[in-house]
Amino acid sequence: MKKSIVNLAEPIITIYSGYSNAISILLNYKYGVDWFIHNFLNIISVYDYKNNILLSDFMNMKNVFFASTRNFSPDNIFCPPIKSFSVPRQYLSDNKINIIDYIKYYLDNNYCCCFHVDNTYINYSNMNRIHDIFIYGYDDDSEFIYLSDNLYAGKYERVTCTYEELNKAYNSVAFDGAWDSKGIFNHFSSYEKLNFVKFDSNFIFSFDKKAFIDEMQIYINKTEYDLNYTPKIIETTLNEVEIYYNVKIYDVLEKYILRSLESKKHIDHRQIFLLHDHKNALNYKVKYLLDNGLIKNKDLLKTTKQLIKTTITLVNKVLKYNLNFENSKDRFEEYKILLRDVKSNELDVINHIVEELS
Repeated sequence: MKKSIVNLAEPIITIYSGYSNAISILLNYKYGVDWFIHNFLNIISVYDYKNNILLSDFMNMKNVFFASTRNFSPDNIFCPPIKSFSVPRQYLSDNKINIIDYIKYYLDNNYCCCFHVDNTYINYSNMNRIHDIFIYGYDDDSEFIYLSDNLYAGKYERVTCTYEELNKAYNSVAFDGAWDSKGIFNHFSSYEKLNFVKFDSNFIFSFDKKAFIDEMQIYINKTEYDLNYTPKIIETTLNEVEIYYNVKIYDVLEKYILRSLESKKHIDHRQIFLLHDHKNALNYKVKYLLDNGLIKNKDLLKTTKQLIKTTITLVNKVLKYNLNFENSKDRFEEYKILLRDVKSNELDVINHIVEELS
């Protein structure tokens, strides 16, 4: 009996499964680490003021990818050093191929697999919904599948399910096929496919000190962009929107939280959790710079760890508020103080990094 588990790193960023899945693969490789150090710093926030809806995401490379809308496609906008291909679910159905046998073959070849299932049939989940899972291993002896998923309140977790549960969960997702009139398969239809991914062994990337300094300075100073394309995150909105970049996320978060409190409406905790992931990534970068002798100030690592704790405190306060929508003037002042404290300490860290590297 066989067992195969793909080695994964801690993903650092877990707000959307498209990020956590890719990062957990690439951080196992030096070139992947170097690539990560140069990404996940700049931010875009799109605010629908009329309906008080806020959507925030990382700006990576030349395009913006809203990671919750689709995962891993050969033509994806989000293109980390990942090799990927997708297979229509209909191919397995038409050829009566068992899902377990099919994914085991690719796991044996170091591919992970991502596709949608009905979580109702999986015992680790208390949420009845169609959602994507990320499979990275199997064990024939126990008949367990090893997978990751974003569970309660979107929390990233690694769990197991049985072969039987996965079969039921997979086969309970209805699909109509994703073939166009010319018989070409639509790889962007995420419900209709299985995505297989692994690190691209041909990918080469090295840390560039000057480029890294430029990216840090862009985050601090550049709050407007002359974009010659429409970011995907903007395409998700239907109304007139305000767009904020980089450190301006703190301004729009204050505005969004205040209006939510005043109207006693739900606060999307993911918009706060993005800050946590952002500081988690900054902490990883500071440790990388220290470990490679590029900077010497170890106090910066203490500061970034505190930033992580503060942003988690913010997330927990929002989750608590969402239970009963209890509002008060003191509550907003508390949020505002925490947000401004994070912003101030973050800028201090980045300025020290730029000064040491220059």
